[in-house]
Amino acid sequence: MTINNTFSKFCLGTVQFGKSYGLKNVRDNKIKDNEIRRIFDFFYSKGGLYIDTAQNYGDSEKKISNYLSKDSRVISKLYLTNADNVEQLIFKSLDNLKISSLDTIL
Repeated sequence: MTINNTFSKFCLGTVQFGKSYGLKNVRDNKIKDNEIRRIFDFFYSKGGLYIDTAQNYGDSEKKISNYLSKDSRVISKLYLTNADNVEQLIFKSLDNLKISSLDTIL
């Protein structure tokens, strides 16, 4: 799906795609793949571009890689310790997401 916008009024958070998260998620449920597709379709249909993810969101990066468009703007986060290699972590996210660059890294 092609999106012609260069700016989006909202950002799609993906933590619940990869792990159980949130106050209401007391049943340890992740969002199922067929629901992820529907959420992305709706997001794109409304002009959505920005997608928020992180390596510590379970397998969210790998799951959303199937739904990214060429116009998606991916924002990811790294969890760093003193021993971490930042470059290696960035390349891991790129590999998980099946993309060549991130728009923002936090």
